[in-house]
Amino acid sequence: MSTEPSSPSPFRRVLVALALLALVATTTVAWTNHRSARAAVVAYGESELTADQLAAILETLPETAPQIVNGTMSASITGQLIRQWIFNQAIVEELAARDWSSTGDDRTRAIADINDPGFPVETAFGVLTLDTLEQSNAGMRLAEAMVVDVPLAYPEYLCSSHILVSTEAEAAEIVALLADGDDFATLAQARSLDGSGATGGDLGCGPTMNYVTEFSDGARATGVGISVPVESQFGWHVIAVRSIGPLTPENHPEMGEDRVRQALGSFEVQAVEQLASQYFDEILIAAWDRTANRVDLDARYGTWDADRAVIVEPSGLD
Repeated sequence: MSTEPSSPSPFRRVLVALALLALVATTTVAWTNHRSARAAVVAYGESELTADQLAAILETLPETAPQIVNGTMSASITGQLIRQWIFNQAIVEELAARDWSSTGDDRTRAIADINDPGFPVETAFGVLTLDTLEQSNAGMRLAEAMVVDVPLAYPEYLCSSHILVSTEAEAAEIVALLADGDDFATLAQARSLDGSGATGGDLGCGPTMNYVTEFSDGARATGVGISVPVESQFGWHVIAVRSIGPLTPENHPEMGEDRVRQALGSFEVQAVEQLASQYFDEILIAAWDRTANRVDLDARYGTWDADRAVIVEPSGLD
């Protein structure tokens, strides 16, 4: 009937993805030799990544990077590294447009996020990776700051029991028996089709959002008392509503102040994290949107696809 969401933090997934961005794919190292070392591989606005800078990044890839075979790497790592550099420029620009920037603490957190004492933080590749994580940490700090002034929509709670049967006629019969004085828990143990019957139909207390719409709507329409038969995808319910409404000790006396306080605390932590993650995603999307007309990529390294914010690999070398 109800589920509690449990998933890794979207922010943590983004950090992991960014940290490993340059390690998951494979182009020819020799491409950097086609241009002068000081020539721009890619420009973003007035910033440039030169051929010698890209070569330094490629030369300092950790041992865990794809192996070089016959002098070449697998076909997309150079493009991934260039794209990572582009992202760093774009998110710095996006944060600046929001009067925000990274700090030394963001850098310190970036090193902690890698959580690998052997990671080459002083190399060109390490600096690129730390730059990415630092700007991502700054973006998440901004997202968390944006949440502070947003009022939370606190959940409606329901304390109830139910009896689940397969037909409307059975549900109507149970409603009539209850009206005649039969005991709800006894009927639930004898007639309910789901596991709650063993405990007299008790569903405890929880957010109405955790129930299917028909069930929560039926409980809401009932107020406190016994519902009319309510149909859902699971069958027909007869609901005994003990309390329903905003989560306060006054509205749900059976929960008590401690349980209400604990439930509110859990909700606030989860709601703030989800909202911050949503804002963080919006910041990332806005940063990538900035790249549409700001990227000038040397054709030897591919073509910048502004719609997808990816590098389309070249079909061959000059």
